[in-house]
Amino acid sequence: MACSCSRRRHRCCGRTSNGWPLATGAIVTLGVPVGLGASRAELIRTHASSIVERHTRFLDLLLHEAMPSQVAMLLLQVSAVPRMSYLTRTLPPDLAQAVFHDFDRRVLHTFMRIASVAAPMPLLARMQVALPTSVGGLGLRQTAMVSSAAFWSAVHAYSASLRPILANHAQPPLLERLRLVFQELQNQGVTPAPDIFPQSAEGSMEFYGAQGAPQRLQAALFKQTEAAMAVHVYNGLTPHAKARLSSLRLPHSGTWLRVFPTNVTSRISNLQFAIACKQRLGIPTTSPLPADCPCCHTRNAMLDDPAHLLGCPNLSSTSLTRRHDALASHIAAWCNSVKIPAFVEPKINGERRRPDVDIVLDSGRLLIDVAVVHASSPTYVINHQAMTSAIAPLMAREAAKTSKYRRIADEAQAEFIPFVVSSFGGFGEGAMRLFSMLRNAVEAMEPVPWSSDPVADLIRELSMILQRFNSLASIEGCHRAGIQVRHHQAQVVAALGPLANQQQAAPVVDPLEDV
Repeated sequence: MACSCSRRRHRCCGRTSNGWPLATGAIVTLGVPVGLGASRAELIRTHASSIVERHTRFLDLLLHEAMPSQVAMLLLQVSAVPRMSYLTRTLPPDLAQAVFHDFDRRVLHTFMRIASVAAPMPLLARMQVALPTSVGGLGLRQTAMVSSAAFWSAVHAYSASLRPILANHAQPPLLERLRLVFQELQNQGVTPAPDIFPQSAEGSMEFYGAQGAPQRLQAALFKQTEAAMAVHVYNGLTPHAKARLSSLRLPHSGTWLRVFPTNVTSRISNLQFAIACKQRLGIPTTSPLPADCPCCHTRNAMLDDPAHLLGCPNLSSTSLTRRHDALASHIAAWCNSVKIPAFVEPKINGERRRPDVDIVLDSGRLLIDVAVVHASSPTYVINHQAMTSAIAPLMAREAAKTSKYRRIADEAQAEFIPFVVSSFGGFGEGAMRLFSMLRNAVEAMEPVPWSSDPVADLIRELSMILQRFNSLASIEGCHRAGIQVRHHQAQVVAALGPLANQQQAAPVVDPLEDV
């Protein structure tokens, strides 16, 4: 029924004469709250909170009992975390920090339930989760941490258009907000750099020039903040943990986190995935975990290095040997699958007198010997600079392998390549050289029968095989201690408590009014 009020603004129904809803103070347009003062600040909080609540259903579905942990983690990385990207670029960080922290807390709790990590999670491990996989993290970037860099980049992308507007104001509120963001970025470790970050917030519009901020400004700022965060994590670790984090910087150490389980080789169980995540973060596989190793009985071995079982000498004849043989056999099987002749050297009395794999390429013959190095073991921490050099432990093993098999390779008129892998997933220089030679051999085939990169498939498959057998070694060690290792989400849920009952954030009042 039509309103009987004759005014242009209908106080009785809250609508204008053309039927549009009437809003005062602030309104959401194009997904962003706009307005002035406290009304806008309150609308920012409620609008952002409603978006976070809409994502709760998605996060709950990742924890469905039919969802493999491997797939859930992939979706958490590529679908859940980027959902707040638009808000980080359009909302002032100081007004939306409470909402961003709430979203980050929900993402972290979802990961903890996926990986069966019991609360409370150590602070440094939580920080490592937020780091990129290239520096040892899990790629679950924190929205609250990157919001300042995102907002700074978005504003200065339009610096050419904003400069004449700001010139007409003696003290523009936007400039005051940029000062706050500038200070926060400095606190996060961003330093002045040409074309990237100015000396002060006052001259930022002129700093980026008439063309505005460079296209990759946000990524450049992210890189600096995450590098500073990685240094902070590293400095707070023990020597064994520092060696682990350094090893995670090796090529492809995080490849297994991005593998979609399309076949048996690329698939691991929920328990194996949880163990792999915990070993990457330096978290005990199960709790309580004995301080002494149940296999070699070294005092405080498990306390100093929760992943000690990946290099325990008493497992070398069982789980660790099976891990080695699985890697060597898969390299030979892959070569034969792409029509490159390869043979696994047979064992005599449980040992091989020659390198593990013999590969015949058109360019010559290759002898490959596989080895897995546990960089956080005392040998490499003390004698091979494992804390500061990711590649040093692998190079030491490569040198030993080359010295052992050089004469055999010369007699066979073959090239010897030591294929050394870190127990945490990274590949050494010899392994990377082999991948390059295999890629060249495949590309030289006429016609090439693959639409994708088969060597990339090999790298992904080897990464998954390594993590699978790492988890089996951990399970065997725990069984020797009389500990049954299982994947339980319910225990984590009980420890964390329901997210829905979290206390509501206090109202936010905006002291600034943006232009």
